[in-house]
Amino acid sequence: MIDQLRRIHRLLDGATQSIALIGACALTLTAAGILVNVLSRWLLNTPIKGVEDLSSYAFAVTICCFFPMGLIQCRNVSVRFLGAALGLRVSHVLEALAAIVTTVVVAIFTIALIKHASYVSAQGLTSLTLEWTQAPWWWAAATLFAISLPVQAWVLFLAVLGALTGREILSDAEDGSARPGAALTE
Repeated sequence: MIDQLRRIHRLLDGATQSIALIGACALTLTAAGILVNVLSRWLLNTPIKGVEDLSSYAFAVTICCFFPMGLIQCRNVSVRFLGAALGLRVSHVLEALAAIVTTVVVAIFTIALIKHASYVSAQGLTSLTLEWTQAPWWWAAATLFAISLPVQAWVLFLAVLGALTGREILSDAEDGSARPGAALTE
């Protein structure tokens, strides 16, 4: 069973890394476009029309590309001193509770992004300069962020298993002390 869980985790980790790589490429291209626009303003006194439009929506989509990877790799901010002080079993229970809260927050943000994308679609909103429709950008952001929900559900599943067994399910650590997902990508 552990081998199957590791395989699933590696598959999710690889998929989320691929999405993050796409986001990093998009971020690089967006930054290059902004740089060219700044240089054009400075050297030629001519801004490139629509760079602000493109960059604002591209950043929204790009940022959403990184959430799934951050969740699967447990890169979110956490404070573990209480769990360390109260013992391994309590630490795993606290990790599971934190995973529940994170899942709820991810679900709330996913719903909010979907509602915003629906609103933008219904209103037919366009960008200021180029008058491009905003809906595809917001639907892309909502879709990419929505990928975070099943990823976080997986992290929650591992954390609950850890709380029930008192051990990190997929850890190679002898004492089971690693946080969820910590030793899974080796």
